[in-house]
Amino acid sequence: MVDPKHVDVKAAVARLSREFLETSRGAHERGPYYAGLLSGEFEWESGEPNPKVRSAVHTGDDGEIDGVLVYEINRDDDTIEVEDLMAANPTAEVALWNYLGRHELCTKVTAHCVDPDGPLRWVLADPRRLKTTRVSDHAWLRVLDVAEALRIRGWEQRGSACLEVVDPLGLSAGTWTVTVGADGVEVAEGGDDPAMLDVATLGSLYFGDVRVRRLADVGLVTGSDEAVNRLDALFAVQRRPLNKAHW
Repeated sequence: MVDPKHVDVKAAVARLSREFLETSRGAHERGPYYAGLLSGEFEWESGEPNPKVRSAVHTGDDGEIDGVLVYEINRDDDTIEVEDLMAANPTAEVALWNYLGRHELCTKVTAHCVDPDGPLRWVLADPRRLKTTRVSDHAWLRVLDVAEALRIRGWEQRGSACLEVVDPLGLSAGTWTVTVGADGVEVAEGGDDPAMLDVATLGSLYFGDVRVRRLADVGLVTGSDEAVNRLDALFAVQRRPLNKAHW
């Protein structure tokens, strides 16, 4: 356990937030007020210091902080309310969840902005004790420059696929062929046998939260089986996007 206002803890929160932003698809930068909220230097409703904020950290073998937990204890129902949990690796994340689970003063832990694909469920002795009460998103994407968006996306698969984008406003309509190889990404106008989708569907696909084939099943992506399969394979990502910029 540490003082959340300690300079090293605040620096670790900032560093881990920055690392998360740089490595997580769909993540947004946090507003400047988050530092004060997570340190307890002010409380959202009153604007006054919040003495209820507590913090714990995990350190790696090198002694550097690689995980930070911020929480409050609700004495009314013996619940720990997690305000933030940032970890650089699964070992640190699991250790912080374990710290919460062993807290002797409380019988329940609530948290928001938890990665649905994270390790928590699978390290519980009884995974059914974990209850998901709400699923929401904190991002909305409207692609304006399709070629540039495809060029900078960060592709994890190699291959080539052609897509035709339909835009009712005429801002982003066109056909492009994306080729990802050992030397990088090439986006060229035009192409043969494209998979067709509208610009809203492209926004859903961009960060990898849903597979192309799933959207094709409901008619949001159309084209030959070969065209859809090529696009599906190219857009596939190892980990789904996660945005922890908002509560």
